[in-house]
Amino acid sequence: MTEQEKEYRTERMVRTAVECNKLTLDCVTTGQVARRLKMTAKGLYKRLQELDIMFKDSGLWMLSPRFNALNLVRYRYIPYYTMEGEFKMRVYPVWTPDGVEFIMHNA
Repeated sequence: MTEQEKEYRTERMVRTAVECNKLTLDCVTTGQVARRLKMTAKGLYKRLQELDIMFKDSGLWMLSPRFNALNLVRYRYIPYYTMEGEFKMRVYPVWTPDGVEFIMHNA
């Protein structure tokens, strides 16, 4: 891949991340939900995993497939460069208003 192709790919990924992130403006992080429950984000993830609501796959917390149609979670994308100049994308789940309500009643 040429340098120009890398730059184009990076720009395209950043534009996609920005568009996807616009869909998460009304969402809150797991840490924010956890604080409402007097828990840590790590503790809430563990509880959601025990209840088979979420699972971890390749370092990313994912909603269990049986809940996908309920619009509980969206994903936020954070593009960044490593110290070596490599472009990366951090992805994490955020909870929709329906998702927050679901957690408050089920966790």
